[in-house]
Amino acid sequence: MTRSFEFTAGTPALNFIDTVAARGRDPVELIATPDDLSRWLNLAGFRQDFLIGLQQLRDAKKVREAANDVLAAAVDLEALPESAVNTLNVWSACQDFRPQLKNGDIVLVSERPFESVLAHISADALLLLQAGKVERLRRCTECGMLFFDQSRPGKRRWCSSSSGCGNRAKVRRHRERKRLEGSA
Repeated sequence: MTRSFEFTAGTPALNFIDTVAARGRDPVELIATPDDLSRWLNLAGFRQDFLIGLQQLRDAKKVREAANDVLAAAVDLEALPESAVNTLNVWSACQDFRPQLKNGDIVLVSERPFESVLAHISADALLLLQAGKVERLRRCTECGMLFFDQSRPGKRRWCSSSSGCGNRAKVRRHRERKRLEGSA
């Protein structure tokens, strides 16, 4: 069964981390095959001719887990894991995409597009550690998903208020209030 990808975490690195669904409860791997990774890359907007094999899948998962480990430690106010930071540093030093104007459109180009994607994701994860951004990193109180809080007050608690965990939490609270009102 092909599961759909969500792009609700707020940044490319966080959206990529979210390719392990329900990480905080019962994890589900969404990029189990090279084809899954190719599909995610295209849906994420990296429209290139990628040659994805098992090595690229392993490299992508290594970057994803390093980003998760570093950003989860930042959210939990823990020391950043050195090996994960090193992984992100190595990949972010690779050439990222470069913009080019072609036929009136801006297109992103690279001699090594797959490596550029991992450079882009690694750099995005590291840039989230900057002052002013790291304070907006959150973990959903329901599912454990990491997300970037872009709300004006900066007090978002759930990965999604309208359709996901926030809605389920609000429904539970409403039912509990109704149950308590009925027993009073």
